[in-house]
Amino acid sequence: MPNIILSIPENKNIPNEYLNLSPEENYNIFINGIENKHGNNKIKKDINFRTLAIQAFRDLPEFEIIDLYSVQGHGQGDFQLKFKEFSVLVDAKVYSNNVNCKLREKIKQETITNEYCFFGWLVSMETYIDKYDKSSFMFEWLSEKKCITYINALATHEEPIELLRSIYFTCKTIYNITHVDATDITELHKLKENEKKILDISQKMMQNIVERDEILNKLKENSHKNDEIVRSLLTKNKETDEIMDKKYTRILDWWNFHIINEEGHFMRSSNIWTHFKRDNPDLIGEIEANEFKNIIYTFISPDRIIKPRNKFGALEIKNIRWKIEKDNK
Repeated sequence: MPNIILSIPENKNIPNEYLNLSPEENYNIFINGIENKHGNNKIKKDINFRTLAIQAFRDLPEFEIIDLYSVQGHGQGDFQLKFKEFSVLVDAKVYSNNVNCKLREKIKQETITNEYCFFGWLVSMETYIDKYDKSSFMFEWLSEKKCITYINALATHEEPIELLRSIYFTCKTIYNITHVDATDITELHKLKENEKKILDISQKMMQNIVERDEILNKLKENSHKNDEIVRSLLTKNKETDEIMDKKYTRILDWWNFHIINEEGHFMRSSNIWTHFKRDNPDLIGEIEANEFKNIIYTFISPDRIIKPRNKFGALEIKNIRWKIEKDNK
């Protein structure tokens, strides 16, 4: 288990309710973050980066994270990350705009004057770092013994913890290579080539992410269009059902008023259709003969219907007759 130092400085802006908490409550706060109610952006920033660092490096032997705000008069960076092989000076920023050159120069000077830290990390949590914004992270060599790592938009990355681990292992590789025999510069050339390859791969990954997002947006747009089509079909089906209900009701009411069931009689649907049209002139053009036959199927038992040889023929319906005898014209 790594030795993780979590110290909160004396700061009147820290809410009192966070000062006397149990170890379990403190752990939950550091994992989930503190809501910044007092306008002190550094409290929220530090906890967010500290949380990511603890989760990313918790399994590394001899790992420590030191909050430099608790060191009086330190004047350098926000954190010091101590690994088995090397130490890192970290300056984490939460800005709505890009991190400018002034802050880049600041981390350079602080790293140069810090005798313990081989690397300096300038971490922008939400935005990008001017001039070094082509990839998720980039390097700048200050000397053979000092290197700056610029980390862009860490909090918005899909996998910020995995990104931090990748940066650590990259820095470890750099550190190991730079601490071999000074005469062996072949590895340094390989490192530079690998750095370029990493940059190329990162750029391709960014391009793939952009293309993926474009495809997803098109799929969403297509899905919305399909939803509109389905809604339109459902509306039309509803209108059709309402029309069919009206026709069915008119035919059934007319049928029950004019026709009764009686054994031994039969009638042809064509004759019934002729009389229905005479009695319902307002439905001429809305109901056709075949549609009239189809509606008859819905309320007459199939065993009482003799179907025609073709779809245009008349039905013969058993055991029905007119209530009042009508002419067959």
